[in-house]
Amino acid sequence: MHIREKKWYLYGFLCLVILFLISFYFGIFKTECEDEGCFQDAAALCSPKIYEKSVNNNIYRYTISRSFGELCKIQISLQKTSIGTEFENKILLEGKAMKCYIPKSRLLEVNFNQIENLLGYCSGPLKEGIYEIMIKKMYGVIISNLGDILGELQLSLIQKV
Repeated sequence: MHIREKKWYLYGFLCLVILFLISFYFGIFKTECEDEGCFQDAAALCSPKIYEKSVNNNIYRYTISRSFGELCKIQISLQKTSIGTEFENKILLEGKAMKCYIPKSRLLEVNFNQIENLLGYCSGPLKEGIYEIMIKKMYGVIISNLGDILGELQLSLIQKV
């Protein structure tokens, strides 16, 4: 082998090593957390990790990406809804994801078990589905109480007559 050929092999090898290190640093190769402690530590440092967790019998997948600046990017996807979830809600939520940009200064305060508290930092189809379900529930409460209100209104009108 000539010296020139050895240089090209060396340059090629160095390029591959540099590409691997850059990929690892930017979180292309994310490791998985096995427990909540590992995930909480990773989230506090905004370190690239993947974690699957059951919250209220729903299976969520959290993916932390390396982030620069003040915000930490965390993608939350609902892998599987709990048994007994209404079909309509299942369609709205299952397999959907949202991207959350949480200030790094707030990461220690955030409770990842309460998805509703994270919605202010997130956007995406999962958030839209959660809001749609919340609106339907509020609408149902209003409609169910409307009968009582109308009944009392009729009573007060009858008494005045």
